Amino acid sequence: MRPVVLLFVIASILMLSGCGGGGAGGGGNNGGPTGVTGATFQITWPARSRSAYSNPLTSALSVFIDLKGAGANKSDVTLRIDRDATKVAGYTGTYSSGTTIYPTQLSTMTATFYAQPAEGGPVVGTATASATVTGTSVQITPIALVGTIKSVVVLQPANQVLTTSSPTQLAFSALDSRGNSIAVTPGSAIWAVFSGSSFTLTRDGIATPIKTGPTVVKATVDGIASPATSISVLLPNISNATFQIAWPMRSRSLTNPLTSALSVAVVFKQASATGANVTIDIDRDSTQLAAYTGTYTIPQPINPNVLSTLSATFYAQAKEGGPVVGTASASATPSGTTVNIASIVLSGLIKHVAVIPATLTLSSGTTQLTFTTTDGSGNTVAVTPGSAIWAITSGGPYLTLTRDGIASPVAVGSAEVTATVDGISSPQTSITVKLPNISNATFQISWPTRSRSLTSPLTSALSVAVVFKQASAAGADVTMDIDRDLTQVAAYTGTYTISQPINPNVLGALTATFYAQPTEGGQVVGTATASATPSGTTVNIASIVLNGVIKNVSVVPGTLTVGGAATQLAFTTTDGSGNTVAVTPGSALWKVVSGGSYLKLTQDGIATPVAAGTAEVTATVDGISSAQGAISVNTASGNTSAIILDIDTQDIAYDATRGLVYASTMSSSSVSPLMVLPINATTGAIGTAFAVGSAPSALAVSSDGSHLFVAESGSSVVNRVSLTTHLIDATINVGASLTVNRLLAIPNAPDSFIAWLGTGSAGAGDVATIFDSGVPRPVSANLGERGSISPTGNQVCGVNQFDSPSTYYIANISPSGLTNAVQGAMSTHQTDVNITWAQGNIVVAGYTQTILVNPLTAAQIGTLPTTGNSKNVTSNPNSNRVYVTAWGPTVVQTFDVATRQLVGTPFPVSPSTQGGIGNLLFIGSNRIVYRTWTAGDYNGAHNNVVIVSNLP
Repeated sequence: MRPVVLLFVIASILMLSGCGGGGAGGGGNNGGPTGVTGATFQITWPARSRSAYSNPLTSALSVFIDLKGAGANKSDVTLRIDRDATKVAGYTGTYSSGTTIYPTQLSTMTATFYAQPAEGGPVVGTATASATVTGTSVQITPIALVGTIKSVVVLQPANQVLTTSSPTQLAFSALDSRGNSIAVTPGSAIWAVFSGSSFTLTRDGIATPIKTGPTVVKATVDGIASPATSISVLLPNISNATFQIAWPMRSRSLTNPLTSALSVAVVFKQASATGANVTIDIDRDSTQLAAYTGTYTIPQPINPNVLSTLSATFYAQAKEGGPVVGTASASATPSGTTVNIASIVLSGLIKHVAVIPATLTLSSGTTQLTFTTTDGSGNTVAVTPGSAIWAITSGGPYLTLTRDGIASPVAVGSAEVTATVDGISSPQTSITVKLPNISNATFQISWPTRSRSLTSPLTSALSVAVVFKQASAAGADVTMDIDRDLTQVAAYTGTYTISQPINPNVLGALTATFYAQPTEGGQVVGTATASATPSGTTVNIASIVLNGVIKNVSVVPGTLTVGGAATQLAFTTTDGSGNTVAVTPGSALWKVVSGGSYLKLTQDGIATPVAAGTAEVTATVDGISSAQGAISVNTASGNTSAIILDIDTQDIAYDATRGLVYASTMSSSSVSPLMVLPINATTGAIGTAFAVGSAPSALAVSSDGSHLFVAESGSSVVNRVSLTTHLIDATINVGASLTVNRLLAIPNAPDSFIAWLGTGSAGAGDVATIFDSGVPRPVSANLGERGSISPTGNQVCGVNQFDSPSTYYIANISPSGLTNAVQGAMSTHQTDVNITWAQGNIVVAGYTQTILVNPLTAAQIGTLPTTGNSKNVTSNPNSNRVYVTAWGPTVVQTFDVATRQLVGTPFPVSPSTQGGIGNLLFIGSNRIVYRTWTAGDYNGAHNNVVIVSNLP
């Protein structure tokens, strides 16, 4: 056999050192070679069972060294050395030669290694080396090693298996080239796992079993590795082994499938000690509804070495009763006396689940929903109700549903639900919630006021037939015939009881047919549709969608006479074909479109003539309005009248809120001199006078009717008087040395007025200034001596009779005062000229002419054909009427400002006034008031207050 040459020296380097002998030293070898006494050298012993290759011959525990010819007379020097048996780790030992060595004679050395101490046991290797001398040291070159161990064999444990869980020392055999066993210590081998994991293995061969199965290992001795050898682990039979089954919550969880199962047959394949199957029959604890884990004991010993799989068959009933609902397989692993079952691979028999549709009635309590299960062939698989997991997928507001299928209706509607059994879910299925039939259900109809309101159309209807579509319990229409209460003229709401039980689940729409007369008599005046919604025992009817039969309404023209009795106006109604639809007069809603100053009209068409003229009116029936119809009002012969009061006055003002004329009396007045005197504007009755300052003069009523502004004659003071208490609540000083000659209240500004201010009596030098709560606006204007404010309060006009020709002025009312003033002139000088507003234009009445003026340009745009000596002018702000007074003799002329024509006959006032006519005011209902003074007497001797009524 070829020697194995190793590349590394087993003992590393043998170093010899010492002192050379001379003369007779070295055994009397005089003159011969020099000897070295006490030479030492080292051997490096490797770690036991730790390294296979760093330093071979880990099997050696002793060595015999022969230094050839190194002794006296060239004899051999031999050394016997044992490894330190207490040292397992690698170490280096230093050793002495024990005799004199002659280096010059040293040429080779041999080393024989033994498996046991003191050269005991078999030789496990031999080595040779050359030695050289360097100085006084002897060095040994690398050893050429020839090992005795030629093969290694791993020995199988008893019975060829490991059968204990305790650590076990694996064994091996070292052989020489002839196959003879070389006994070496166990620590001589280095162990390693080649494949497998049934036990753990240390490098010195200690095996600890983990599980059954083979593991392949190798052992290496002095660099010689054994073949890969398989060693198996077997476990002993286990008695009273236990395992667990986690039963899921019934109808609560899908975490563990097969909630439908109440029993199971578990088969451990070939797991008995003799290799037969082991079967366990288990029932679920029927008292446990919640999820729980049961622990079960295998009734016979099992062989854990063959235990690997189980099969389980699940049944719908206890004791493997009812249909099979699923089968499963799983791996089973022993651990001590417990069998661990891995995740189950389930094959359920239930393939289809279907929810049985249901209809629930509101307030009927809870209901168990039901389902069916079938296998792959469509055969029914009967399982308990608790096997299903229920869920609502949509329609949650209509019912509540527990996971075990208990449904409680909440509101009318439809919910979609599913049932899941053993992980198989049903399709979504509708569960309908309906209302129970309602007996004695009520509903309401709001009948509108006759001729008062269009809030609810069809005021023309006196009866109605209401049909609730398919609302009976049997699905037929339910019809109610209802009459309006004829004693009720005002709007009222009637409550009516449906005469038979109704099905609220189909109640959705109604139709109504309205008739002009009771008991569905007369003509149909309209039809309607509406939605009907049940609420308890009441039916709520939504807004009606109306289709009225009446398509056209016409006003019958009429003629009234001023002073005549109130008259019911007439109308006609026709359908789409022009046929007359006869309805009661109270069916129409009336309105004045224009000419409201000529008549008063109630909403049910009662007209009272007021003044001569033409009014345009409309009638509306069931939301259909007529075209404008003309109602003429004629003046009765001699109907206009005048009331003449012998009162000397400085000024007059009209209070529309209270229907009063206020007069500031002069000292010469026979009635309440130097007081403010209230006069009834209709009857002329004189009220109780009240004092304001020492001498009241110019007057103006605030725009909201709460106060009267009263100027103090000949002074700069304006007092504000409460018309509730007749007491002064504010005093305004317009400026030193100024007098207030005229006052006008500004519309929509209760604390504001315009004052004409001068240094004496009214005249051309007056300046108009706006005051707000007593504070003047900075910009004033010259507006003559008399003026008028537009109804909108944004412009003021004035006139000056002292200019020649007479001049009129127009200014804007702005936050800074009177601005953008323009002016124009009449053709000649006009005595006693006056000015007013009429339907957006200005009327200027002078002594010999009356003109119309555009307030934007101040240009004259026309005239009125007045006669006599015009003295004053006013207008009805609600119509086209303009009233002009003249004297010598005194007459009142009425004009239509639109047509610029005289209306009716001028009304003469007797006795005729031979002096001036001032402060002409419109006081409502075709009435005017003015004051007069005697000719040539401007101090007011024998003055009058005149009220003229029933003008055209």
